[in-house]
Amino acid sequence: PDNKRWQSDLLFTVDRIGRIGYNFLLARDYAGALEVSQQASSLAPGQLWLYTIQAYALMLLDRTEEARAIFLKYRGQPNAVKGRTWEQLIENDFRKLRAAGITSPLMDEIVAQFESPAPATDPAPKN
Repeated sequence: PDNKRWQSDLLFTVDRIGRIGYNFLLARDYAGALEVSQQASSLAPGQLWLYTIQAYALMLLDRTEEARAIFLKYRGQPNAVKGRTWEQLIENDFRKLRAAGITSPLMDEIVAQFESPAPATDPAPKN
């Protein structure tokens, strides 16, 4: 963790692996995209954008509940990547996927949930 060069090299490599995962999505190799993104996120769990690839792959593999859980888990993250919120990142990628002819009913559901206010967390139960 203290070796800055190693950290920089790791982030560079993880970025490239993540891009390969996204390219697998575009090539409709959803299982490959999932595998690559899981490997990359295990190396750099703080890189939230890698979880988008996992969510897209799960969504397109009809593993809807798992995909939905990821989409909603990071809702409200203010700086998911390059100053964009998690929601902005997802909505932008949905546009790109749709432009490539890749769609899922879950896309509309997630966008609608992002547009509605986030659910309030329940206060601690009283005894």
